[in-house]
Amino acid sequence: VVRPIRGAAVQHLESNDDYVTVQTIDGARFDLEITMTGLEGRLDPATFLRIHRRFIVNMDHVTAIAPIDGSRFEVTMRDGTTLAVSRQRSRLLRERGC
Repeated sequence: VVRPIRGAAVQHLESNDDYVTVQTIDGARFDLEITMTGLEGRLDPATFLRIHRRFIVNMDHVTAIAPIDGSRFEVTMRDGTTLAVSRQRSRLLRERGC
């Protein structure tokens, strides 16, 4: 079954071994048979940001970025989900002025 999903409807993506789970803004979840790296190359980097080896977020749906220790952040999504940002990606967020 093929289900088209608009990029704007994607809240975040989560890596689960050999597939990626898509979390939409309406709470639906879909599994894709693709690696996170393969999917990351297809997404608009102005909208989607890889924050961890397990997570890519749609920055349009991020409501807060907060420090959780001296070197890392966590992001809060519109639905209240919080996702940890890796140290390396936290540096990238700082460089982007987030």
